[in-house]
Amino acid sequence: MIKFFWLGGLLLMQALWAQSISGVVLNRQSGKAIADVNIYLINGHGGAVTDARGNFRLEVPPGSADESIVVFDHISYDTLHVALKKARVTRVFYLRPKILKSGGIVVEGKKPADMEQDLPVAINTLQARSFEGKGYIDVGDLLRTEQSIQIDENQSGKKTISMRGGNADDVIVFYNGIRMNSNYDNGFDLGLLNIEDLQQIEVIKGSNTALYGAEAFSGVINLVPRVRRDHQLRFIQKFGSYNSGDWSLNLNHTFAGRLHLSYNLRRAASQKSYTDSDDALENEITQHTAHALYMFNPQDKGDAANTLSAMFIDTRLGYSNIRILEGLNDRNRIYSLRYRGDLGPTRNWLITASLQQLQSQHDILLLKDVLNRTINSASYRLDARKTFKGSNWRLIGAYQAEQSNVLFEDGRQDSLSGARSSLRLDLIRVKQGGVIISHFNSPVGNGLPGTIQVDGSYRYDRVSDIPRGAPPDSLTRALYPAIGGNRTWSESTFKVAVRLGMTSGAYSYNAYVNTGLNARFPTVASRLSQPISPGVNPLAGANRDPEKNRSTELGFQMERGEPNGSLIDRWKINLSYFKNLYQNKIRNFRVGFSSRALYDNIPTASINGLELSALLWLFRERLRLEGTLADYDISEKAAFPLKSDFKLTAGAFFRWRDFGAQIRWFSANEQVGWFRGQDGSFSELRLKPFSNVNLHLSQKLSLWHIRSRLILSAQNLISDKTELNGLAIRDRRFYMALELKY
Repeated sequence: MIKFFWLGGLLLMQALWAQSISGVVLNRQSGKAIADVNIYLINGHGGAVTDARGNFRLEVPPGSADESIVVFDHISYDTLHVALKKARVTRVFYLRPKILKSGGIVVEGKKPADMEQDLPVAINTLQARSFEGKGYIDVGDLLRTEQSIQIDENQSGKKTISMRGGNADDVIVFYNGIRMNSNYDNGFDLGLLNIEDLQQIEVIKGSNTALYGAEAFSGVINLVPRVRRDHQLRFIQKFGSYNSGDWSLNLNHTFAGRLHLSYNLRRAASQKSYTDSDDALENEITQHTAHALYMFNPQDKGDAANTLSAMFIDTRLGYSNIRILEGLNDRNRIYSLRYRGDLGPTRNWLITASLQQLQSQHDILLLKDVLNRTINSASYRLDARKTFKGSNWRLIGAYQAEQSNVLFEDGRQDSLSGARSSLRLDLIRVKQGGVIISHFNSPVGNGLPGTIQVDGSYRYDRVSDIPRGAPPDSLTRALYPAIGGNRTWSESTFKVAVRLGMTSGAYSYNAYVNTGLNARFPTVASRLSQPISPGVNPLAGANRDPEKNRSTELGFQMERGEPNGSLIDRWKINLSYFKNLYQNKIRNFRVGFSSRALYDNIPTASINGLELSALLWLFRERLRLEGTLADYDISEKAAFPLKSDFKLTAGAFFRWRDFGAQIRWFSANEQVGWFRGQDGSFSELRLKPFSNVNLHLSQKLSLWHIRSRLILSAQNLISDKTELNGLAIRDRRFYMALELKY
């Protein structure tokens, strides 16, 4: 009987062993787990996908021959083929990162999937492992030292981003494919987003993208959230300079491998003191974020994946400044639904619908007047894209529509006499846009290993403003000529690009050139601006026609992957040159302590720039060294005020087992701006050049089922006493964080 039990047990174990294989998939160079690897048996049915920790289990049909081939496939790694007999006795499978031959210059990480549909441009992709658990406070804090980026922070703590010498309203920010910019002034506060929720950050440079809309004059920031995670519960507590405290709680669960749910609550507060008194300004943030992702077939990947995702974000920002009697309360809510996959017999659809609600209350004492400003808006957006494919061509068509209801109220009361005045704008803004992008590629020919791709795009946009409510009075119309009446703008833009990709042994080369025209329409805020009299500046005009930017860019990338066992794993060099020529450039001004905005137009302006970066990976990618340079020629310091035109950065990123360290040095040239005085003349403001160093250290610890990480962060280690309006802007800052995962 005992022998029978042993024999039955062995037979059962053999049957189970024969019907499935399991293991973990790791990066051969770094030893890190690889998620989303497709694993299947050639000529077999079904398959498996690795989870966030690289683990998998593949069911093997009974009777499969030992000579059958198991395939491990991932877009960013060389495909691995393993005989079934060997796979049954192997626990760890290693994949080697491939040298990507993408349609653009990818500085780091893999190319964003959506950018495969757009024209080739320079892209810097920051994956979570480069910033997760490193002590960064928010996205603006992380991007501050990036090559082509400048982060500006005002007294309320709002952090806006500018790229390549342009202005903050020249950059479009997307979160999970949802446009985040305000429909009032086209701005966005990067401090509102929790950096710990992100899977990767895509910095898309230049204005020659077609899918992201007409406002992207300088570039696009696309923030990709992490929906599927390697934990069920995570808690993070941060604290440090400015009496700051920041904690977040994340809950995450997956049902049957198909439905992924995630919820995050974050609360943060800080208090920053003036250097010459005990006065301080205070900031508070409360944010709720929820994600849901349903996979109709978990085995499908890439273009074949049918997924439905939903997202909700509710962010509240509070700011108070006793010194200048200023208060601000903002609320930003976003609801979205996104489908990627097939519709009936048609394939390759991407459909996104969203609602964004913005509420802002701003109170401030200006000289003897008390100003109360309220902005309420709701934006309904729809984006539908369809991809058609052939053997050597792709055609992408997209329709984008938006309706925004904006109510602006500006009340002013004389604190001495009690007299009140008000300004009100209530309108509907309707945007419609259509875009067609074509890609044609063919081999280089003459026996050369490579491809040449020719791309083109056509985009048409139409914007209409329809006032609501009672018409403005005669005085208001005299001060703000554009406030009343319907207004419609429309523009057609064309762009073309050529890309050449080649390989030679271990070397990979990519080069591209693109050129095209972008047109940006006046914002709602600009309708509340007063035109400056042409007599003040005879060269300037005062119209509200669209701004235009004709941009040309050339890019080159060379990469080499070294053989296994070498001290150097790989290296990469990127070079790009761009030239932006602006027409009808709008310049915005505020004079003295007045809340009233003024503007004029200049016929032309330009920004030319050269960007260079070099990256080196060593010791199985445990150490990464990088250096970057950005040099810009900005023609107009009033149209692009306080922009640094030269920046150098250098960094070292080290990882050994559970310990990580980052050190980054950066140096920026002086920032120069021209500002208009009461008499119409310009004065010049200069912020001196500066250099500084940031340091981030992290150590992972594990106890039972709880994984923890201790993080230390030091910013601006080189002492700098620069102040603006009585506040230090480049002072030392220290932070500590503790992360717990279950």
